[in-house]
Amino acid sequence: MHRRSVDLIAVALLLTIACSFAVAGSPPSAEDILARQQAYFNSIKSIEFYSTFTMQLSPQVIADLQEEGNPPRTKIEQALHLTVEGDKFRAEATLTDFSTQQPFTAIHAFDGESYQLLYLPQEPSYPILMPGIPYLVSDPLTSIYALAFPQGGEGSIRTLRDDAFWSRLADMVVACEPARLDDSDAVKLTLSLPNRDGEGHVPVEMLFAETTGYAPAMSWRAVYTGPEAAGVGEFLSEMHIAATAPVQTDAGTIYIPIRLEAGTYPAGEPYTPTEIIAIDPSTLQVNHDIDDGVFTLPGARVYRTLSAPPPETNPEIARAVIDAIYADSLDQFEPLLHPLLLQHIERMPDWMRAGTPRLLEDRFGSVEGVEFLQLGEPDNPMVRQSIWTVRADGRDFRMKLWFVEGLVSGLFFRYTDGQEWSSYPACGIDFVADQKVPPGW
Repeated sequence: MHRRSVDLIAVALLLTIACSFAVAGSPPSAEDILARQQAYFNSIKSIEFYSTFTMQLSPQVIADLQEEGNPPRTKIEQALHLTVEGDKFRAEATLTDFSTQQPFTAIHAFDGESYQLLYLPQEPSYPILMPGIPYLVSDPLTSIYALAFPQGGEGSIRTLRDDAFWSRLADMVVACEPARLDDSDAVKLTLSLPNRDGEGHVPVEMLFAETTGYAPAMSWRAVYTGPEAAGVGEFLSEMHIAATAPVQTDAGTIYIPIRLEAGTYPAGEPYTPTEIIAIDPSTLQVNHDIDDGVFTLPGARVYRTLSAPPPETNPEIARAVIDAIYADSLDQFEPLLHPLLLQHIERMPDWMRAGTPRLLEDRFGSVEGVEFLQLGEPDNPMVRQSIWTVRADGRDFRMKLWFVEGLVSGLFFRYTDGQEWSSYPACGIDFVADQKVPPGW
């Protein structure tokens, strides 16, 4: 579709929504509010800015860091240079490696087909790419909707243009009512969102201001209880847009958040912002031309392409991994292994690495194929995991793969469902030493 046609569609949608408000003579409905959010993001064809993220550390965290031998610090500061055009993006973040206290640059880019990741001057001592945060650092434009992103989904502007996202959110609205925000008219949506730990739902209130045309959302407030608040009791989390910048587009004036403030606190205590996300207004550009080469990173790790299944559900990767284990050649498997796992394997003595293939072949026989079983639910938000059935000529068994930044970061095995997982290489060490096998094998 031509860019001019997209512009006209965005204008028509905004005019239709505006007319429906005027005819009704009352605050917009929940459907109108959500439609206006989607129209808002559709009106942003491109955007570029420099921003910073600052988080004040709690006294307990400061004490824990010092006890672990880290240099004294009271806050975390991160910088982001974000460039987005259509579905493409380039996020360049300036971060600190906490293990070495050295700064490094992480660049995550999507060119419309391939996801790329590049570290400069070198790989940090820990992974940083978390599912759901493709821009590496929290940004003012998408963070106000962060609670609504599906678990493990892509928390990007592209997602906020998608019909499916807003249809899913519409099903979670439980109330829509007039409200006030900074002495101006507003609309409050109350939503019931799935809890991140899978147990129950979280009530969330979002406010939309009449002064900005009801888009974007200006604040949210969530109340957490249950397992997610274990040991703390009920606690609340809030985020508020503290400043916006008006920008002229073909669809009219829109308002870009340039300062967000957020905080989490126990119920009964006052709200105090501990996180600030701020855009440098002098760097903000909207709907400008961007060189397509910006979204390609020479020398970067390409860890996923849209034309292939995601790594965690790709049977070619799963089969290559189990074949490399059987051949005791994981140390030569660099293209698919996360560097941290590869370093661990390279440091292993030969007898330790050889234990797992000897155990698997002794218990199950030779591999004949792999079948995807299901995605797992890891405790670590940086990890994706998948579970596979490995077909073998003796008897079948299960394999679980951990993925971090699109690369294999952990390997586990068991004979049947319900048994404890045995990790690589631990499951083979006892077998090599004294022929012990995991229980139930």
